[in-house]
Amino acid sequence: MTPIEAWSGKKPSAKHLRVFGSICYVHIPTEKRHKLEEKTEKGIFLGYSTQSKGYRIYNLKTKKLIISRDVEFDEDAMWNWDEEKVERQSVMIPKETPSQQQHEEGTDQAKMERRSQQAPGSPRRPPPSEEIEEETPPRRTKLLSDIYMKHATSSCWNQRILKPL
Repeated sequence: MTPIEAWSGKKPSAKHLRVFGSICYVHIPTEKRHKLEEKTEKGIFLGYSTQSKGYRIYNLKTKKLIISRDVEFDEDAMWNWDEEKVERQSVMIPKETPSQQQHEEGTDQAKMERRSQQAPGSPRRPPPSEEIEEETPPRRTKLLSDIYMKHATSSCWNQRILKPL
C-alpha cells in the first residue's frame, strides 16, 4: 500500500504518465497556421513542464523546445537520430501468464453465459481486458431489401412517397 493510497483510500493511477523519448504531435492553433498547412508538428517528448501544466517537447522541424498541453502521443514510435526518421518499436508482451490462465478459466464460463444472455440485436461491448483487433469485420450487416421492407410498412414513409414535395 502506498502512502497516497492509505491517505485517500484510492489506488493511484499512472495513466497520465508518458514514455520519454516517444514521438508526439503538437497541435498548431488555427491562428498560427493557414488553411492548407499541417495541423500538427512532429516532436519528441522530453518530460513535463515545471512552469505550467504541459509537456516539454523537442520540435524536430524548428529544433526548439516547446511547452504545450495539446499533444497526441505515439508511444510505439521512436526517433532514429542517425537516419532522422520515425521507427516503429514493437514490444512483445505475453498475452497470458500461467497464473492468469488458471484465474480466467473460471471466468470464461461466466463470460459465455453473459454473451448468451444478451439480446441478439444488441451490440456487444467488450470489457477493457479484451484486446480489440484493428481489422475486425463488421459486427452486423443488413440487406438493403430488409431495410426497404421495414420502412415500406411505415405509414409515414408511404405518405411521403405517395405525395411528392
